[in-house]
Amino acid sequence: MGVVTSPFNSYGTQLQEGNLSFPVSDLSASFLDNQMVIYALIELPENTTSGSHVWQDGPVSGSTLGMHQVSRNHLQSMGTLNLSSGQASASHTRYLKAVGPKADPLWFYIYITLQLPGYLLGMAGGATGLYLGVKFTGVHHPCHVGIGITLFCLGLLQISALFLWPAKDNKYINLWNLFHHLTGYTILLLSFANIWVGFYILKPEKAWIIVYGVISEAMIVSTILL
Repeated sequence: MGVVTSPFNSYGTQLQEGNLSFPVSDLSASFLDNQMVIYALIELPENTTSGSHVWQDGPVSGSTLGMHQVSRNHLQSMGTLNLSSGQASASHTRYLKAVGPKADPLWFYIYITLQLPGYLLGMAGGATGLYLGVKFTGVHHPCHVGIGITLFCLGLLQISALFLWPAKDNKYINLWNLFHHLTGYTILLLSFANIWVGFYILKPEKAWIIVYGVISEAMIVSTILL
């Protein structure tokens, strides 16, 4: 199976092999289990950080492309290039490698699935803290309460981002992602800190502290490595 590039500006293209408006190299393809995978290194033009790509298929008559079918699947044909970037020599040119059009939506659905239970558990913890604060009016731990309220607000902000996520071609998407990630890391760090503050207040048996310390360390190490 071969892969070539062919520039065209109309529906009547003859599929003649030629260069595109941007450099493409290391072309290859595989067909396995009724799935076709195309690999390529794509060099972005200067001063460009992103690009759009559409997956489509259709009939060929001789060397002329025909119109694809107008069924639901074709009209909604929309794919994504999963890209990995790197640096090349002193010019720091970015290269992107396509690894498959179907992998991108899956991680987002898994991400939401994991975020929602975490948010609900966090809200349950916050509600428990408010209940204890009302019931035991003579007990004051402003540091623990302040961190808890901050976590409550940041959690609400973080979960709302799932419903306000901008499109991938939005010019502010990089800033949005940076804000979302920093907020998430802040929540994790404050959560760890507030639990240790809770241990200091309650003074539980050492076994609880050791178990939580091991779990916390494992989570931190896995986060760094992955």
